[in-house]
Amino acid sequence: MMLRSVLLLCGVLSSLLCVGTDVLAALRFGEYQSFSAQTISELMSPGAPTKPLVDPLFMSCVALIIPFAVGVWMSARDNRALRMSATLLVALALAALPGLWLFPMRLRGTNAVEEGVPHAAVVSVLLMIIVASIRFGASALGRWFRLYSFATMVAILVLAAVVGVEATALAAGRPTPWIGFAERADVGLFLLWGTVLAIALIRAQRSGATPTAVASVAAS
Repeated sequence: MMLRSVLLLCGVLSSLLCVGTDVLAALRFGEYQSFSAQTISELMSPGAPTKPLVDPLFMSCVALIIPFAVGVWMSARDNRALRMSATLLVALALAALPGLWLFPMRLRGTNAVEEGVPHAAVVSVLLMIIVASIRFGASALGRWFRLYSFATMVAILVLAAVVGVEATALAAGRPTPWIGFAERADVGLFLLWGTVLAIALIRAQRSGATPTAVASVAAS
């Protein structure tokens, strides 16, 4: 029980570290970073002043998803949907760790930004995995969590569309006043979902209920 709690708390720690890294980059390089007009990916662009600072921290955020997923799997027991969600979380981390490092976003203001198709492809794959993980995890903890999960999925897809529109402006060298806000809100919704899932599973564990039992009671 203690091990499962520690593993689940890795999801909360991952979320806090991710947000903290973004804030730290703003504090250290305020003249470079913009929460509203600049994406998180740009902080890791080759040549960006923020890259040496944020790269190991963001990679740590992603790596922490793996023990979190193990905790979700251990908590699932006979809940197959939750096990699938945990599997997808592992897939997310294993795809993001090499993908974001091997195919970073190119620095804004350079011709190389037009060569950002591989990075966009990696981000699109990660988005699909995130949505699928939330979809399977939606049935983990009853009606309230299912409704919350579906609302999160819709919001993530809408914000992803906004990022896509702004990304075309970025590639064309035009201003992108909302891309940073939309992307951070997108990432933040997923991080919040993972945090809520972790806390709910820990509470269910301490009460002695399985996710399946909790879901059945809540549905009734």
